Amino acid sequence: MTPPGADEALAFAKVLEYIENPEYDLVIFDTAPTGHTLRLLSLPDVLSGWVINMLKIREYFGRLAGLFKKLIGKGGEVDRSMEVLEKLKTTIDVARAELSNPESTAFVVVMIPEAMAVFETERLLSALNEYEIPCDHIIVNMVYPDIPNCPFCRARRSMQLENLKEIHELYDDFNITEVPLYDKEIRGIEQLKELSKILFGEE
Repeated sequence: MTPPGADEALAFAKVLEYIENPEYDLVIFDTAPTGHTLRLLSLPDVLSGWVINMLKIREYFGRLAGLFKKLIGKGGEVDRSMEVLEKLKTTIDVARAELSNPESTAFVVVMIPEAMAVFETERLLSALNEYEIPCDHIIVNMVYPDIPNCPFCRARRSMQLENLKEIHELYDDFNITEVPLYDKEIRGIEQLKELSKILFGEE
């Protein structure tokens, strides 16, 4: 009887709102860290199961209410709860189909070249595969540049290179893009254009 978590349910409602909106050609969701994202992606199954249970309960009590009305000989207001639940279930099914359609959806993993991030990415990709959400691109962010006169930078780069080697070995069938660590935040159109050259090429 308990509905799914309110935060995730509200977030998923917003996802549905944009998925169903014909005004947009492309919608990008910048998701939260792995744990929150996995809870969000599991919601179609969780919500669908919850709605099915609610429909069964509503049908059972509907029959009882019908018998009660016949006994006392009174009618009441039209109950549209079944209609609402059925519509919600249809919407959830559409969203599930849309999220698993490689023609319309792609999940891009963004990670950093550190051991914990490699572990988290494994967990995320396993879940994406379970939910049949297409994913074939990984962005490795904040890769240290080669700075010979900085011992700290050299140590960090050496550590990252080991992890990058493991990432390329683990995900050799993925498109992997490495993004360097910038000396400042990427803000404004010009800096975004520079980043886009790394992500999408010079064109």
